[in-house]
Amino acid sequence: MSLKDKLRLYERAAGPAPVVPAESTLREMGGSLIQTEHGPLWRFDAVYPIDDARISALRAAMPALLHHTGAKPVELEHLLFFDLETTGLSGGTGTYPFLTGIGYFHEGALRIEQYLMDDYARERTILSHLAPVFRGANALVAFNGKTFDLPLIKNRYRLNRVSGFPVDLPVIDLLYPCRRLFKRLYGSCTLKSMEENLLGVHRADDIPGWEIPDVFFSFQRYGETGRLPNVIEHNRTDVYSMFTLVESLGRIFHALSGGRYADIEPRILPRIAHYLYATDLASFLETAALVHDELRTDRLLFKKYCTALKRSGRIGEALRFWKGDPSIYSLEELAKYAEHRERDYRSALDYAQTALSLIGRGLFSGEGEALSADRASFHGERFARRIARLEARISRDAGVTRNRAVPSRP
Repeated sequence: MSLKDKLRLYERAAGPAPVVPAESTLREMGGSLIQTEHGPLWRFDAVYPIDDARISALRAAMPALLHHTGAKPVELEHLLFFDLETTGLSGGTGTYPFLTGIGYFHEGALRIEQYLMDDYARERTILSHLAPVFRGANALVAFNGKTFDLPLIKNRYRLNRVSGFPVDLPVIDLLYPCRRLFKRLYGSCTLKSMEENLLGVHRADDIPGWEIPDVFFSFQRYGETGRLPNVIEHNRTDVYSMFTLVESLGRIFHALSGGRYADIEPRILPRIAHYLYATDLASFLETAALVHDELRTDRLLFKKYCTALKRSGRIGEALRFWKGDPSIYSLEELAKYAEHRERDYRSALDYAQTALSLIGRGLFSGEGEALSADRASFHGERFARRIARLEARISRDAGVTRNRAVPSRP
């Protein structure tokens, strides 16, 4: 859809005053008009039973998940899943959360409640009703919540002068561990991308996010409700997906904590290795041993592996790895080792010249793996500079040796 077509969604001819949908319409969508001490509210409820095996696995994985996300210990029942649908994507003072979705675990099920702001005047009632719910949680679980949802809801509490929101409530933002683990693997780290690539979930007929604000405006101004169920389903699915994402991340981090790398999907292991390099060097080396092919082709992972071996004092293991790997990466490491550790400049020169010869033939390694033209140019320049420096060093050393061999005159 073009930008012009999108803008047409907001175009409406002048007409009569806004039409308020009948209660029966919202009830047909599954809504309930509940009475609270602050006033009536429209709520949509959903219950997802979780079997005992899933519950046990999640409880076992929670400590590892919380540790790797930097969160304090918290029981499953004290987590509050949280997601907003809003009238805009900027998060400014003119942006309203017109649909608030929360989820919590209770009596063997994930229970999701959604509160619809069917009228602007209802916002204060929703905020007042949810304040004790937020206070009763030990941590919020969100996706991009630290950047968008949480600042926005805090701002709405301030603007409406509703007290009681726990401003220091810890937030477990699932976007950050997803980025650390899957950014390079999947490219996009949106919740939709995580659903499709990690959870294996493909939403059918899901409403695009950019269209959601117009659904509310059309609902408010013209009583249009045709797309409103899609927004409610979209929000509900977001909350449920966060729960299943907690399960999935929990399994990964639980396996890491126990050193059970075989329990992790092989295609994820290289990203796990990158993550562990910054958090646990010993575990990184264990994981790297399982991704040998990626070590040879992922330059950053290769360099991290070599650095980890050297920092751990396992230089002998590093030398065996380099000598058993005929790639230009290993030849470079051997050249650096010979030059800086052994002061054997001729051996260093031999390694560098061997690498440059491979690059000249368009090869990444002696096993015949091809090297792209741009990478060949990049690495060729680097090895050419190394060779020039080594040849100059060898020439200087030879000159010094000759000068020492000439006897001085009396």
